[in-house]
Amino acid sequence: MNKLNCLIVFLLTFFSGSLFSQVADGSYVSAPSASSVASFIDAPIALSTGVPDITAPFFSLSTRNSEVGLNIGISYHPNNSGKKQRASDVGAGWSLYGSTCIIYRETATFGQPTDFYNYNFLGKNGKFLLKTSDSGGKYIIPLTQSKLRISYNETENSFQIIDESGNTYFFDVKDMAVYNNTGYTSCYYLSKVKDVLQNDLLLFNYRIETYMIPGGSNQYVTSFKLIKVTSPDIGSLDFNYDFNTALFNKMSDPFQLHTVELKSKAGKTIQKYTLQNELWPYTYHDTNISSCGPDSWDNSLYEKRVLRSVRKYGNSTDFEQTSFEYKTTPFDENYWAYLKCQCMYNEPDNPKYWGIGLLNTIQYPTGGKTRYEFEPNAYFVKKTHVLPSLGSFSTDAYITPYLLEDRDAQILEDIGTFSFDSHNANTGTFQLSANPDDAQGNSYLLYCVNVDVLYTDGPIWGPGITPTADVKLISGGYDNWGNEIFVPGTNTFQVLGTGGAGTVNVKRIRYKSLPLPNYTTGNGVRIKKIEFLANDVVVDSETRSYSYQKFNDNTLTSGIYHGLIDNDPIVYRNVKETIGQNKGYVKYYFKTFEDSPDNLDAEGNLISKMHYNLLRNGLLDKKEIFDAANTMVAKEENIYEFQPIGGLYQIDASTIGSYNKNSVITKQTNISTSFIGSDAISATTESVRRPLDLNIMSKKNITAEGDIIEEKYTYPRDGSIRLWMVGIKDHLLTTETKKNGVILSKSQTLYDDTAHYYPTSQLGYLPDDLTKTVKNTIYDIYDDKGNMVQYRTFPDATDSAGFPVTMIWGYHKTMPIAKIEGAKLSDIPSYLIDAIVNASNADADALPATEAAKENDLIAALNTFRNDTALKSFIITGYTYDPLVGMTTMISPGGLTEKYRYDSFNRLQKVINTNGVTVKEYKYNYKN
Repeated sequence: MNKLNCLIVFLLTFFSGSLFSQVADGSYVSAPSASSVASFIDAPIALSTGVPDITAPFFSLSTRNSEVGLNIGISYHPNNSGKKQRASDVGAGWSLYGSTCIIYRETATFGQPTDFYNYNFLGKNGKFLLKTSDSGGKYIIPLTQSKLRISYNETENSFQIIDESGNTYFFDVKDMAVYNNTGYTSCYYLSKVKDVLQNDLLLFNYRIETYMIPGGSNQYVTSFKLIKVTSPDIGSLDFNYDFNTALFNKMSDPFQLHTVELKSKAGKTIQKYTLQNELWPYTYHDTNISSCGPDSWDNSLYEKRVLRSVRKYGNSTDFEQTSFEYKTTPFDENYWAYLKCQCMYNEPDNPKYWGIGLLNTIQYPTGGKTRYEFEPNAYFVKKTHVLPSLGSFSTDAYITPYLLEDRDAQILEDIGTFSFDSHNANTGTFQLSANPDDAQGNSYLLYCVNVDVLYTDGPIWGPGITPTADVKLISGGYDNWGNEIFVPGTNTFQVLGTGGAGTVNVKRIRYKSLPLPNYTTGNGVRIKKIEFLANDVVVDSETRSYSYQKFNDNTLTSGIYHGLIDNDPIVYRNVKETIGQNKGYVKYYFKTFEDSPDNLDAEGNLISKMHYNLLRNGLLDKKEIFDAANTMVAKEENIYEFQPIGGLYQIDASTIGSYNKNSVITKQTNISTSFIGSDAISATTESVRRPLDLNIMSKKNITAEGDIIEEKYTYPRDGSIRLWMVGIKDHLLTTETKKNGVILSKSQTLYDDTAHYYPTSQLGYLPDDLTKTVKNTIYDIYDDKGNMVQYRTFPDATDSAGFPVTMIWGYHKTMPIAKIEGAKLSDIPSYLIDAIVNASNADADALPATEAAKENDLIAALNTFRNDTALKSFIITGYTYDPLVGMTTMISPGGLTEKYRYDSFNRLQKVINTNGVTVKEYKYNYKN
């Protein structure tokens, strides 16, 4: 019979995991998928964070406003695949970007809501704090500097965001989560988007699920899932889910996304994606260590949703499939030697388990593959084995010699395995060499006992007594903290119990090296290698490998972790990207808090976090490109000027005395240098930004030939307060260009019509006399949707002449169907306009069975329009469309037609001329 036992000669404190504290502390989240947003903001896709860009775009839903649209697809973040991260409605690590239009309130380690809010909508994302003033009012501190204006309505508990073009985003759909049996709003969902004239651009509809918290508390959690986004008169996005209440409070979102469809206004499916996923059991313990069993909580919590494939459909049953494979085992590196009989300190958080569930391979419809290899993060921590003297202060992490607590600084050294047999003796001995880590050579030991046989013939055993056998090491004394120490030479162990035979395995706690290695492993993963494969063969020229050691000392990691908040990223100051085998490499240098003199004391110690928003995730300092011979062939350098904005603020109440301040880059200079032989050729680009609106006010380029090209810009804040007051900040009003100090051109856009906020004319200034202007274009008429209907080029001084062009908008005013050159809108009979507009609207609303006929009707109407005698003096071009696909017909002024045909996936397939001859053809062939 084997008996495993472990006697530990010092006190170990074990911490139970907080992963599922929501069960114990009354914390219940309502939006597991929404929480993944934080990873993309806290550790954004960047070389400085080691997070690669892994996305699969689906499609786009446009709006009447070219500045607003919804791009849908899936994106992968490796740190959303970890043990403590829930799987989203797509699958572990994956998020459906574009649809997650929310403001999400972060929670801390034990589920308590914080002051941190993350926003993610329509390609815009960032972070802010919602603080409470001394008077009890709420105020916002941006942590991501942007042109967005965020406001909070305390009465309605909702947010509004106005972008730089004056469009307003309404976040007033609210869920309900619970912490400590108290409800709070964890997510604010986007309900609609309006343009500056308050026209609806996008409308969002949600499915609501409300379910009671288990345990008889009579409290409910309310969760929302986006089911439809409508772009009025254009089309919609439809989302289909399954809802599984059995997954409530498990490690997967109860919602499972099945399909995403792009539909026309008439309800025709333009394109569809289906997701194939499954629940997969994960094992987060080492099966080689008998003492390290599964965590004590319900193992079914570790069933996570896994995305297996995505299928793309067009308007047929044919599909293209992209498949995904994942790593199912831990990282190979153990990150700690172990005792077979004892699960070591904090083993559940061993960095090797970050390897489980990581994306490994993407296989594309083309037959090609991308293979990803990740590794755990490593960041700098100054460590020491010397105990600071009483009364002294040190920021170094003291690693005790008697407690096995640091995977990166300590090891277990095998002393040996020694036999015992109480039939022969009740004691045994073993030899212990001097410990190099200790001045006296003393050691701290761990040991495991393996009992092979139990005896029942010893003097202690008797009937009714359970036979036992164990071993105790006899120490040579105690240290100042009461821990047993063992001296070099012969040491003794004693056999205890009723008697038996077996072995005792003895290990010694050692430092890996002295001085101690100054790094810690964990807190997520980073990309190590990306390989591209064709026909399962690695394409060497496309392979990228990454290392993160300091360039001036390859034995040290360049990673920095400040740990100000739970989700602080690891930021790497040095990243080396190697291209294939012997094909060169690139060195990237990033600025962090430590690189700003404003943050350092006289001794160079970090004392503050000024420029927090700019330096938190690393700011590119320079880039050096080397060939295979280690010769630098090019480099880029960035010089920044920072201007602090706003006041000091505290990130977290627990960080007493630690305050931060945001800044804006007011000037950025980029110097690009190429090395050709012994020659260095440089070009410089300088940009100046105004802190008030973050607009670029001027640019200066110094070319390699020495020419100086300068551009200056003005915006609404400078010349159109009317635009500024409605939130339009980024529209260019004037542009002036100089070369070597001589003005080449100057132009101006006017917004003179108080009935709207669209341009009214374009002016050009005479280079030799800037007091004189020429109107190049006058924009006469817009419709109620903001479409340009009539403009004139080269008008005279009285603005009454010029060459007019009229655009007729159809398909419910979403697409131009006729361009009439030489005519004003008043020159065109309204009945002619109504005929083609009505025909286009009928085409837009047509169902699949009638759409071909409706398009032919529109073509006929356009030809009638074009041939009408009232318009014979004008140049007319006509257009038809397949909404959300593309143009289907263009009719030239001469009556020649050009038809565009699309395949079942809505890709351009053919261009056919007026004689029915294919003049262009596109083929899309995929390898198996």
